[in-house]
Amino acid sequence: MPIKSEVAALGKDYTPIQEEIASQTAMKVNFLAFGVVRECLDSEHAGRIKVACAAFPRGEEVCDYVSPIAGGDYGMFAVPGIGSTVLVGQTSFHDPPTQYFWMGCLYTPGNESCDTIKTQPYIKEESGVQMARTVVKDNGEEVTHDLKVSYGTPDENSLYGTNHLPDSFVLKHPCGHTFVMTDKKSSQTIEKLIKIKTAENKRLIMSDGPPSAGGDNILLADENGNQLRITSNAKATEAEDTGVTDNSIVLQSKGLQTLQSLNGGVMVSVGKLSSDDIEIANAGNGDINIAAFGNDGSKVRIQAPKQKGRIELSCGDSSIIISNEGIRINAPDISINGGGGDVNVNNISLTNHTHQERGKGNMTSTPK
Repeated sequence: MPIKSEVAALGKDYTPIQEEIASQTAMKVNFLAFGVVRECLDSEHAGRIKVACAAFPRGEEVCDYVSPIAGGDYGMFAVPGIGSTVLVGQTSFHDPPTQYFWMGCLYTPGNESCDTIKTQPYIKEESGVQMARTVVKDNGEEVTHDLKVSYGTPDENSLYGTNHLPDSFVLKHPCGHTFVMTDKKSSQTIEKLIKIKTAENKRLIMSDGPPSAGGDNILLADENGNQLRITSNAKATEAEDTGVTDNSIVLQSKGLQTLQSLNGGVMVSVGKLSSDDIEIANAGNGDINIAAFGNDGSKVRIQAPKQKGRIELSCGDSSIIISNEGIRINAPDISINGGGGDVNVNNISLTNHTHQERGKGNMTSTPK
């Protein structure tokens, strides 16, 4: 049994237990052990990492990636950073050939984390570019530069929350990107949702939680408060406070909103079963412009029902009301400028008509 020759590189401080493990690995005996990631650079692009492990007789070794699902350009791919604790192993039967492999990670006490630094990056360099990270939290917690020491569970305060139960599934990138599925029930909170969140708080939240806890809606939002919200059932006070009602959609932005169809039309309509209005309002200092820029036959059409419909234009004390009965114009002063042309009423010219005789009083006779 070539124990000594195989473990000589490990030095005289090698313990008897380590010698036994090393001798088994040298003989291609199946084993599993824990090690620490030392390097993530991989020219083969195969998820391989270099690991330091007491079970390796020659020191640090490159380990192949065993993924839950893998194949030709598909599968699950996630590699731990430098300093992570991983499960490594060796098998006596392997085709294709592999020396060592890794197949999972261990949450260990003493893991450091920080809001502004990747404490277990994929590479450590003097510039620190690969180690820096920017995080914007969505739970109200302050972003700090402090190091936190724990087992390293991602977002553990939210994960275990108010009931100390791991009733959430979390996938979190070292930079802070997060995917969460949770069903948490306690006396303090009820959460039933799926959340996809970037490190800087651009997020999609689909909640089946109760409206009283802020749930039963879909929220697409960013860190600046721009958002699209689809609400199935709203909280009792939301209609009065924010205008959010049951079965509603709210689109909100702090800047310009553009709705454009490149090759089709745009339709804004209210169904026949509704009695609500369509409102276009500008509470700011700008204008409301409606224009048609097509060919010479383009029209801007405003239409109301024939029987009881009306079109009303008003500004201060002046108004124009168009209905099936006629057109009523009310104003303190009315000026009509034909620009050198004419105005015809019932086929009678305003500028060129004549009166045969004066009527009673100051009235004129019917014009011709």
